[in-house]
Amino acid sequence: MRHAPFWKRLLLLLIIFAPAIYTGKLVSKYAVDVGCWDMWENGPLLQKWHDGIHWSDLYAAQIQHRIVIPRLIVIALTHLSGGDFRWENYATFTVMLGSAWLLYRLMRRTLGNSPWVVALAFVANLLVFSPMLYQIFFWGSSLWMTLPMLCLLGILNLLSPEELPLKRPAVVFAVVLLLAEIATHSFAHGILFWPILIVYVLLQPTLASPKARYTMAAITLVLGVVTIGCYFTNFINVAFHAYNLKPGDYAMEGGMNIMDPADRAKFIGFFFGFLGNPFARTPFEDHPLASAEFYGVFVLVSFLICATLIVFTKTGRRIWPKALPWLALAAYVIGVAIAISKGRSSIGEHRAVTTRYLVISLFLPISVLSLAFLYARAWLADRSRTFQQNSRLTAACALTAFAMGQLPQWSYGQHLTEMWSHARRQAQALVLFLPHLKPASMKTLDKDYKYCLDSITTLNNLHLLHYQPLASPELKWFKKSAKIAGPSQADITSVKFLSNGQLEVLGNARFGSQKPADAILFTRGEKVIALGQPAPQPKLRLYALDYEFANYNEFPVSDLYPWEAYLTPAQLGDDKEPLELWALDVRDMRITKLEKSVQIDDATKSAFIKGTSGNSP
Repeated sequence: MRHAPFWKRLLLLLIIFAPAIYTGKLVSKYAVDVGCWDMWENGPLLQKWHDGIHWSDLYAAQIQHRIVIPRLIVIALTHLSGGDFRWENYATFTVMLGSAWLLYRLMRRTLGNSPWVVALAFVANLLVFSPMLYQIFFWGSSLWMTLPMLCLLGILNLLSPEELPLKRPAVVFAVVLLLAEIATHSFAHGILFWPILIVYVLLQPTLASPKARYTMAAITLVLGVVTIGCYFTNFINVAFHAYNLKPGDYAMEGGMNIMDPADRAKFIGFFFGFLGNPFARTPFEDHPLASAEFYGVFVLVSFLICATLIVFTKTGRRIWPKALPWLALAAYVIGVAIAISKGRSSIGEHRAVTTRYLVISLFLPISVLSLAFLYARAWLADRSRTFQQNSRLTAACALTAFAMGQLPQWSYGQHLTEMWSHARRQAQALVLFLPHLKPASMKTLDKDYKYCLDSITTLNNLHLLHYQPLASPELKWFKKSAKIAGPSQADITSVKFLSNGQLEVLGNARFGSQKPADAILFTRGEKVIALGQPAPQPKLRLYALDYEFANYNEFPVSDLYPWEAYLTPAQLGDDKEPLELWALDVRDMRITKLEKSVQIDDATKSAFIKGTSGNSP
């Protein structure tokens, strides 16, 4: 390929990175300018930067992670974008694209420059850029998790066989150590770089002379011990969004006891579920965890077979320098699986199939494919031509089947991406009104309400919030649709007073096909006094992780686009005018009035639905 015409090389690159191009368009289309969970930690961080940030602020533990590099990136992105949260999504995609490029370079350096490598790289990108990684691409804080893999692939490229022995070993080794430090201070997974790097340097015979390799290993050991020692010193969590931890808690508090049989069973299930996650997330899986555990065993056994053949056979030892980078990559994934299983299985075994973990686990099957290709090519070189041709045909069929097997995951992943985007639009609706009123229906945000509001206020005061709250809770900020939303588009289905004095109003609302309303505005005159929030009732899978893959047209609007509102006596006031309702489309800042309204009867302490077709008690 190196000596091929430019147009041919360009065409092959377009084929290899076609999945990246497609997913890049998804990121551009579905990224939403609003914070999510840990992203609201940007407020306190930017305030410290404005007031004069200290190293201790950058080095402080975010749960179990010393995210120095991500914090610096967030500070830079926020100032460059004017506070547009989407830039974190774009940065994450850029990091993933860089990882894919380094992965392709590593394949070319170790596997050769044949059409087979083009096919393997394309299959790898089907995994790397699958829309099933929607949590990675559309949750800005996932940027932290992607940085160590970029660093590891950079290290493996620097130490790969093509340029061995090293021409400038001191410079290359210094860059390698710098990348290890960047990884360690991006996410806790980076801690694993140090033992892996020591073993890699000692076992790569063509890297340098034995004496030089021993020196490199010793330096890595010393620097690794110092780095890890500092890492766990004063290991106090400062994050608000930190699972069961609170700011000020010891970051390693809680967890599980591996000696306890019940905890050990969770650990084992989580471990195999994590490794099998890339193959368990399809629209046809009713039990993703059980399937993930099965696939996890299969992938791990496949890796162990490949590793055994490479270590204990003559053919394997012949290709050892080229196989070692892939063994290191696989060791990293397995090490991360063990660490995450120890730290997160106590929260729930089902979390093993959380989509953001795919950004690590998908590299184990890629390593297995690369090792299998390396060994098979070397083994077939000693066989007859006829046998080689038959084997290649079998391999081509298997590779094609593997690629085709990704189609359901891509389809399902895009569906979940759309659902995630809808949820982010609904979060934008809350941001608009958060400073002005606290929706009583905000059940899932009771804990986060004040924290998010404080962060919004901080960012707004620093002029670092691109998507800003409304200046006042009034309808004048929105474009009013000339149409009235009838019951087929938006409806009120129930109104009643609860024992706590709140008025419960239930209904459903959508815009077009498969797009729920982002909020329901309750108004008196031009003033918004309360919000109704979408209350989805999806057909949930086991463990409530995914929306059921189904034809939406088979379900009535009331099942797919419900909302709920809970108005306090203070919000209702003494006004006798009916409550008018408006469906909000945040993307276009457009509102559509509902045909029905809510009338309060103070005399009977009751409420009823008022509409053009008559009143309903």
